[in-house]
Amino acid sequence: MRTRGWSYLVGSIGLLGFNNAVWVLAATLKTASTDLQLSLLFYKLELLGFLPNTVVAIVMALAYVGRDRWLTRRTFALLGVVPTAFVLLTLVNPGDVMIVDPKLIPAQGVLAFEHEFPPLFGVYLAWLYGAVLVAILILAWGTLTDRVPTVPGLVGVLALLLPLVVAVLKTVGVYPPGGDGINVSPAASAIGISVFAFAIVRYRVFELVPVGRDRAVEVMADGYLFVGPNETVRDANPTGAELLVGDASARLRGSSVNEVVPVYDDLTGTDSVDLEIAGRIVEVSRSEVTRQNWAAGEVLLLHDVTEQRRQLRELERTNERLDEFAGIVSHDLRNPLNVAKGTLSLERDANDSERLATASQALDRMEILIDDVLTLARQGQPISDPEPTTLSSVVNECWEVVDTHNATLTVESDLTLEAHRDRLQQLLENLVRNAIEHGGSDVAIRVGALPEADGFYVADNGPGIPDDERDDAFESGYSTVESGTGFGLERVKEIADAHGWTIRVTDRSA
Repeated sequence: MRTRGWSYLVGSIGLLGFNNAVWVLAATLKTASTDLQLSLLFYKLELLGFLPNTVVAIVMALAYVGRDRWLTRRTFALLGVVPTAFVLLTLVNPGDVMIVDPKLIPAQGVLAFEHEFPPLFGVYLAWLYGAVLVAILILAWGTLTDRVPTVPGLVGVLALLLPLVVAVLKTVGVYPPGGDGINVSPAASAIGISVFAFAIVRYRVFELVPVGRDRAVEVMADGYLFVGPNETVRDANPTGAELLVGDASARLRGSSVNEVVPVYDDLTGTDSVDLEIAGRIVEVSRSEVTRQNWAAGEVLLLHDVTEQRRQLRELERTNERLDEFAGIVSHDLRNPLNVAKGTLSLERDANDSERLATASQALDRMEILIDDVLTLARQGQPISDPEPTTLSSVVNECWEVVDTHNATLTVESDLTLEAHRDRLQQLLENLVRNAIEHGGSDVAIRVGALPEADGFYVADNGPGIPDDERDDAFESGYSTVESGTGFGLERVKEIADAHGWTIRVTDRSA
């Protein structure tokens, strides 16, 4: 219900109550009167009470079911013409066009006011009953299509139906017998309106939370559709209409959901499905709406993911190019490098020299650079299959394959963590190499668990990284020694990020 509709609903229920009070008071005074002229005056006053309620009932029904946009000045003018004309004709009664032969008739212990019905009065009754019936049908439609809560919707139908049935029974002479007697329609209407008002309050229709939620749905960036049990669109916000048909003002209510959302039948459970429409990619997801343990419908959420999918495709293409690059590095560079190393090794065996030793170191350095580049090209992918891994066993394996010189290792924990074993070993190998490279060949390295087993640490007694450079330590190319590639700690961070871990540099006291 929109804010304006909420205001119309509050105002119309208030007017129904006030007009009904006038109707009941006038009917009571008419019944108590023994003077014909006073009874006629109170009878005309009754019309001022119940006749406007026919229009108010239609306004209330439209506002309650969310059709308040129909309540324009033109609508109010059209609805008000007929009752205004009948009120004036009844008050003036020119040529007895509305009231003929008024009289007081003894019935049910009182003097009941009755009169003959001229043809125009019959038209008036037909319009009166027809207007109330329209309001009833609007409320019934709103209840059956789940636009309003079931209980207050049904109570609203009964609240209008009860006085209508009583009035029709009196008009056709069923009750009171012959049609002469006390008209209990005002009492029936008072009871119906009171019960309806109670149901409205009981189900918190007047609370501002639904109004705010409705406003949020109207302006939110994602599309929204409510689909009834018969797979018909019952409600949609402007974004939903814009995404599906390209027009935010388009009316989707009443449309088959399969027509406006072609992938509807592909939606299963909570999984979303992509819908390609008008050059856009719309992610569609659904959730079931239940009421009192029965399925009332479904909510479809539509999210424009065109830009995200474009970026994803671009990322995939970039990764493909990285894989191609890694293949080129592996094949086109490593093979001639191996030839050069093998040839140099043979030459050094026959005629070693300081220059050949320098060349050998350069080739070794080139091989390390190639390994680093390959690892960087392939390490950024997330870990999808972690498994329980014992930290100490991986550390020991790492220690066996790294040239540790005279360095010492102390493992202070048997921590088990979820990790990809090979990539965890690569992470530790890089940390160990980094410690030896910067701390010296006799550096002491310790590996252990953080407090509460919330991760692990790798520490050494080397010089560490200056405080003002720690933010740059994991950047590509960062190194504190001239011979460093600057890739080691970057590789470490790449692997940590792929596991969803965080990594930081601290001093030994931390």
